[in-house]
Amino acid sequence: MKINESTTTPLHKILLALSFCFFLLFGSFYLLVKDRNNILEKNYQLLIGSGSPVFATLTEYHPVLRDGKKDHVYTYLVPDEMGKLHEITESVDNVTNRKLRIGDTVITKRKTIQIYGKEYVISRIEGNQENFPNFKLLENLAISGFCLGGMFFLSAIYHKFK
Repeated sequence: MKINESTTTPLHKILLALSFCFFLLFGSFYLLVKDRNNILEKNYQLLIGSGSPVFATLTEYHPVLRDGKKDHVYTYLVPDEMGKLHEITESVDNVTNRKLRIGDTVITKRKTIQIYGKEYVISRIEGNQENFPNFKLLENLAISGFCLGGMFFLSAIYHKFK
């Protein structure tokens, strides 16, 4: 059976529609994630000075090997204002690691924030000098999707003028 070319959609139009969908989807996703990450980074920096001190119980220790360096990752339970426990995972520096043992109670700084209608409890062990968490994974995923849309767009242009 022969395909009638007048009733088929040219490839460049399909690729162009796909590229605009990718631009729209991943562009809006990137803006949402970037805004969320900026709010989290700002609040982590404010946490040191303005967070309320609370007691937390260390529940787990995970030695993680990253880039040939051993990271000390602890999980602990922090209560919010209503008494509900939230599980927090945090990397600690070597000096702080020597002071911590599973089951110990430690002083943490806690802050409750709201992003897009959802409440988050962020916390940090007092005296920890390790860098703040990196929130760039979802941003990089959104940029990759945006680049894929760009490849579809360039492919549509190529197929239109070849």
